[in-house]
Amino acid sequence: MNSAPWLAPIEQFAWVGVEAFFVVSGFIVPASFLAFGATYQASSMFLGRRLARLYGPFLVAMGLGIALHVMSSWLPGYRGAGEPWPKPTELLCNLGYVCGIAGMDWINPVFWSLAIEIQFYLLLMLIIPWSRSSQAIVLGILVALSMLSVVSWLHILWSFISYPCLHWVGLPGATSAND
Repeated sequence: MNSAPWLAPIEQFAWVGVEAFFVVSGFIVPASFLAFGATYQASSMFLGRRLARLYGPFLVAMGLGIALHVMSSWLPGYRGAGEPWPKPTELLCNLGYVCGIAGMDWINPVFWSLAIEIQFYLLLMLIIPWSRSSQAIVLGILVALSMLSVVSWLHILWSFISYPCLHWVGLPGATSAND
């Protein structure tokens, strides 16, 4: 199902936007975190402010998602899965950003990225204050993570270069799922 055939050659790379967001966040968030202070108390204040900033729009998006799903269930041709209202456990999982861990569905499938962001904040809360006393270990961890990031980006770069070249010259393995 491709409503815009002219996008077919690039739609397989849509995931790169999320990857790029995570890589950029990996540099910006720790910098703001450090600017806030490298103590457990400052870390909890930073996390509180981030959650306050994220939670309002998250609740609005979740409310809209529920409302649209319920309203669509009133239409004569509705073929949705099960009950249109989320179960209380689904609501709690969504509100706690733990659906992925609990194996439950997100009300809006893109909420998984917020859960990853929150996990990253929690990781920073633990690592940055600890880094004051164990700088060599933390530096080693950060260098290893940076190297993994570079390897990931090299893979992305290779995908951008190789797929169009292979596709244009018609080599095997260069066809997409939509071809």
